[in-house]
Amino acid sequence: MRSQKSSQKVTIVDVAKRAGVSIKTVSRVLNSEPNVRADTREKVLKAAKALHYQPNPSARGLAGNRSFSIGLLYENPQEFGYVKDALNGVIGTCEAEGYSLLMRPCGEEVDSEEVRKFVAQTRVDGAVLTAPVCDEPKVTDLLKELGVPFAQLAPKAPRSEWISVQCNDEEASYAMTDYLISLGHRRVGFIKGHPDHGATEKRLAGYRRCLADHDMPFDKTLVMQGYFDFESGQRCARKLLELPNPPTAIFASNDDMAAGVIFTARERGIGVPDELSVAGFDDSPAASHTWPPLTTVKQPIVEMAARATQRLIGQLRGVGEEGDEEIFTCELIVRRSTAKRGD
Repeated sequence: MRSQKSSQKVTIVDVAKRAGVSIKTVSRVLNSEPNVRADTREKVLKAAKALHYQPNPSARGLAGNRSFSIGLLYENPQEFGYVKDALNGVIGTCEAEGYSLLMRPCGEEVDSEEVRKFVAQTRVDGAVLTAPVCDEPKVTDLLKELGVPFAQLAPKAPRSEWISVQCNDEEASYAMTDYLISLGHRRVGFIKGHPDHGATEKRLAGYRRCLADHDMPFDKTLVMQGYFDFESGQRCARKLLELPNPPTAIFASNDDMAAGVIFTARERGIGVPDELSVAGFDDSPAASHTWPPLTTVKQPIVEMAARATQRLIGQLRGVGEEGDEEIFTCELIVRRSTAKRGD
């Protein structure tokens, strides 16, 4: 038979009594307010954990005119892997900091009135914006008008007064191109990403700069416009492989497009990597599910999204850092879809 105490909901009063502090002190600790001594904060958190205390975000919001919730605004994805990783990063930080997460997908043509309605109905304290939504003036201008702080994930042109987190796209693209050249490839095809995404031109710039550093001419016929999806990877691969002098390696700006390249090569009886090396970007689930497994660039999306959310919550609490972009480093992942150029 359960005791009466164990069947009752644990309250802030119970936490205060166990920690030996006032209710107000517990409230300040749980709301992550500044100017609380470290040992007092630790004592309160230990008491809350021991009692399995769960704060009520709605009650906290009513008390302080805050919702203790963060909105995640993202474009309906062609590639869900990116959004899934971003979601994992944001939600992990929200849970750790006592915030709720509310999601709002946006179409290719962002409806600012729908965003306004989302903010009004949810009363989110702040928002994390993924690319390309983070570069949409209709969204950023509206959030500024409503007084809702936001953080940008991989924007085209970061602004010093806004929180922005991204990876070193240009340097990572340079490293991948350099790796393919080191394998002996002198005709390296490149598939661009969706033109609305800031990463697209940065990855192209890395490819071009690497060619120049190796005294290799830039051949515009080797560059195709993709859209970060499998189908555009297929279309671009067909065009590249039908050239009179086709590339011996193709570097696609994300893994979904690279998977489309591998599919098209196999469809045409072209061996990967013996006859054609293929590389991607992101290290999404598609990279390890293709055959052969895909050489790619690992983009730390989970960590980037977590950091953007952490900085945003810090700003909401008045203890965060100023704006300015924060750049994460990508990692080259070599798998079996690339090899030395055959003679």
